[in-house]
Amino acid sequence: MRMLAAILLFIFSPPAVVAEPVLLDAYGYIDIERGELIRPAKILIEDNVIRSINGSRLPPDVRVVALDNKILLPGLMDMHVHLDLDFEA
Repeated sequence: MRMLAAILLFIFSPPAVVAEPVLLDAYGYIDIERGELIRPAKILIEDNVIRSINGSRLPPDVRVVALDNKILLPGLMDMHVHLDLDFEA
């Protein structure tokens, strides 16, 4: 029984992944509460959590993702897709 519990705990435990900090450097982002375009958009993500937006201090090992001509819109996901309508062979 202990072996089964240990196996289940191993299978269903989230992986302990330490991700490097990432800076999304975009043209801007939409502030949905104020309905304004905020420029620039420098969004720091650490451990899969947004830590700062347009902050002044960055970690020394941050990986920058350049999104020069992109506007970020929080909360918008493309959930509409037709998998059976692929006309390219």
